[in-house]
This record gives sequence, C-alpha cells and structure tokens, in this order.
Amino acid sequence: MVARDAAIARLTVIGARAVDRLLALAEDVASPSVARTAAFRVLEGIAELRTLAPALEILRAPLGRRRDRTPGGPDDEVAVAAIGVARGFLQSGRHVEALDALAATALDRRRSESVRVAALRALEALDTATLRPIREALLTDGSPRLRAFAQGGSVDTSESTTPVGSWLDGTEHLSIPDDPDEVRHEIERRGNDVSLPLLHHALEEIREREARASARTRRGWRAARTAIHVALAHRGSRVGLYDLRELLEAADGPVAAPLFTAVGLIGDASCLEPLAGLYARDTSASSSEGWRRQVHDAFHAIVAREHITARHALAKKLKRRWPSLWPALWLS
Repeated sequence: MVARDAAIARLTVIGARAVDRLLALAEDVASPSVARTAAFRVLEGIAELRTLAPALEILRAPLGRRRDRTPGGPDDEVAVAAIGVARGFLQSGRHVEALDALAATALDRRRSESVRVAALRALEALDTATLRPIREALLTDGSPRLRAFAQGGSVDTSESTTPVGSWLDGTEHLSIPDDPDEVRHEIERRGNDVSLPLLHHALEEIREREARASARTRRGWRAARTAIHVALAHRGSRVGLYDLRELLEAADGPVAAPLFTAVGLIGDASCLEPLAGLYARDTSASSSEGWRRQVHDAFHAIVAREHITARHALAKKLKRRWPSLWPALWLS
C-alpha cells in the first residue's frame, strides 16, 4: 500500500510524460483492477484532455462487460477512480460529455451504491438547475442515501455506510485521536468522502496538535497534516495553500512524497522559492536523489500551470539566488 501510494505520488507530479503508459494500463481490461484504479487516480491529478475518453468508456460500459458485478468489487473501484477523472472536466470545454456520463452513472440502478454516490459527489457542486432533473429522478430510488440527496440534502450527510465512530463524522468539534498514525490512516481512507470545510477544520486542529507535540510525535502529526493536503489537492481545493506553503518553508530535510504531490497539483508561484531552496540543499547522499527529483517535478508542474517563463521576475530572482543550480532545476 505504501509503495503503491508513493508510485502514484511520483507519477502525478511527473505529469504529461507519464500519460501514455498510464492510459495503456487504465484501458487494459486484462490488468488487475487495483493497477487500473491506481492509473486512473494518477490521471485524475494530471487532467490532460486525452484522459477523459477512457474514463467515460468505463462509465458507459454495458453491464455484461463488467468482469465483477459484486458491490464493492474490483470493477467498482475502477469505476470510482474513473469518476474522479471525469469530475475534473465538469468546468472544461468537454463538460457536456462528463456531465452526461456522470448523471447516467448516478441514475443507473444496476450500479452499486458506492459508484452512484461517487458520481453524485462529483455532481453536487453544480448549479441547482442542472441538478434538479437528477434529484427528481432519484425521488423513488431504492437507496436511502440517494433519496435524501433527491430531497435536497447532501449525499455526504445522508445515511452512510461508513463505520460508526470515525472522528471524521464530527461537525463543529472533532474528537481527533491521540495517535497521529491512526489520524493519518483515517484521512487517507476518507479524505475523498468528507466535505471540504470539514477537511479544512481538521487541518487547523491537527496543525495545533503538531505545534504542541513532543519531538517524538511531531513527525507523525506532520504526516497527518500532509495527508489532508493530498486529499484537498486531489479535489482541486486551495483552501489550505497557505499551510502547504508553510510546510515547505519549514522542511528541514527530505520530506515525504505525498507533500510534493499536493504541491505539484495545487501549488502556486509562491511555492517555487521554497521548492528551489529544498532542491539546493546538500545532495551528497545518493539516497536523496529520489526526493530531489520529486522537488524538481513539483517545481515544473507549477511553472507549467502558472505559465512562468524565464523572463518572469520570479524566475530571474531564483536564478540570481542559486546561479550554479539553476540550469539543473530550470532546464532538466
């Protein structure tokens, strides 16, 4: 699990260079579902136009072509990952195709509840007029969660299959456990399901826990804090960007790959200087080359997204500050 998540993080910040191989894996019905799911998760973060078609193919596939129709089975996992890709195109020029496929998935009573709920989560940020016919069609649905959505509620706050007792089920006050590893695992498990305001609230409380923690547990709380940033980044939210930048600025050595994933996905120009500072640190140990490459890839993801050129004032500033390392960081 850790190795797979690290690979997903690495491929996401690599970006367009990884798309061809990822598409081949995602479209290969003979490949294990867990591998195809991971491929779609990376493609969601990259969000290139050519990633939409294979995602829509998964959602439109006739029932007879699904290899495993057991609720919660492998095909469900692939479909939920494909929904994540389609969601990223709802505000693009291909929004009609994405909307049609997601709406059809949400209304398809042959689909498992987990897949239909994932489709509704992708859609519920749309305007009232767009959602009205979908809500009306779900008024007589067999699922209590989907009927609650039809009556104007949120699919996240309606009846849930999530085990009772999760600290992420809180609202105004979160009963965060004392074990930072337990906290991190729960964020990784449910980060795509809970509301963005709740994630931000959890981020603030975990940040306070880290500040009060002993040296022995501080690293664990920082990992939990990073997990929230990854969850926010995968959903395209910049609500915690100030805190993400602070993590970069306070880093005192090689930091975890998930942090670079979040920075690569939603970081802005203000993240470039702390990234350059990390890149410029002593790299005499061969073990540092992996994370140094991750810094490089996150840096270039931001440069491409923010349209930073060599003539940009910030690029000139960084070149003056680190003249010897600048060619390796900027050109490679």
